[in-house]
This record gives sequence, C-alpha cells and structure tokens, in this order.
Amino acid sequence: MPSTNSEKSVSSKAELQSLVTSNDPIYHANNPQDYIICLQCKSVLRWAKGHGTRVMTYHNCSKNKPVATTPSRQRTISSYCTQSSSSKECPLIQKRIIEACVEYCAVDVRPFESVAGTGFQNLAKQLIYAGATLGTSINVSELLPHPSTISRNVEHVYLNLKKQLISLCVPLEMFEHHV
Repeated sequence: MPSTNSEKSVSSKAELQSLVTSNDPIYHANNPQDYIICLQCKSVLRWAKGHGTRVMTYHNCSKNKPVATTPSRQRTISSYCTQSSSSKECPLIQKRIIEACVEYCAVDVRPFESVAGTGFQNLAKQLIYAGATLGTSINVSELLPHPSTISRNVEHVYLNLKKQLISLCVPLEMFEHHV
C-alpha cells in the first residue's frame, strides 16, 4: 500500500531551519559534535554539515508527538555538559557549600586546608555524582561508609597506589642505567 504525500506535513526550508540550531551544534570538550537539538521538541538529532535541513524533513515532532518528559532519575543530555559558574543559582550554592565547609572544619575540628586537599575534592565529586544519579531522596548516612569500613580499606588503597608508583618508577630506573 503506497503512502501518500498528503499524510506527511510539508514544511518550507525556512520553517525547517527555524527548528534546528545548525549554527550552534552541541559541543563536547570544545569540539563540535554531529548532533543538533530540535528547538520545538528538544530532541537530539544526528546531523552533519552536509545534511543541511534534510534531517528535519524526516523529523516530524510537530505531528501530535507528545514532548517526552525525562524521568526525575534519568540524566538529560545537558547534564553531561559543564555548567557555567555564572549561573544565577551558583552564588547561592557556593554560599551553602562555604557554610557546610566551615561547619565541617569547626564541628569536626578539622584544619581549614582539609577542604583544599585532593582527597576531599574527590569525595565531593563522588557525592555530586551520587546526587545526580540517585536524586535528593536518598539518606546521606546510607551512602557514607562507617569509619571501620574506611579503616579496613586503607591498606587496599595504599597497595594500589604503591603499585602505580612502582610502575611509574621502573621506566626511570631503566633510563638511569642507559645514561
């Protein structure tokens, strides 16, 4: 049964161009990717420079297609892009983090420099990742390990770091013998 053209909504080139951000592709690590975002339904579409508006002729978001809502625990594509620190929410978030760091240092009698260490920064990064993955409904105390768990794992982490250090030093020893 042949399909008729009357079933398909025909848009002009100007209308198709208004639906895509062809001059503003998606970037990752400052490299433009072969994707664009439909401005109408926010769908991510594969696109290359040579495609022009052809990709939009096959994309029919304007035809009774409900805009899909992202489940609260599913990450959107924009969440993989780095956020600008000039965001309106950033100063408020930074203020809360400063207050939490002050409280951490004061209540737990920790040196102020402890929040500048790479270990603390890695912990903060993992907590941000956990929050992005699990949402805010999870109890923090369920995520944080018991002190005895940390104690039991110190030797394991130490041995792994020692192996890495040895593997970095072996080529240096070989270089020393050749000089």
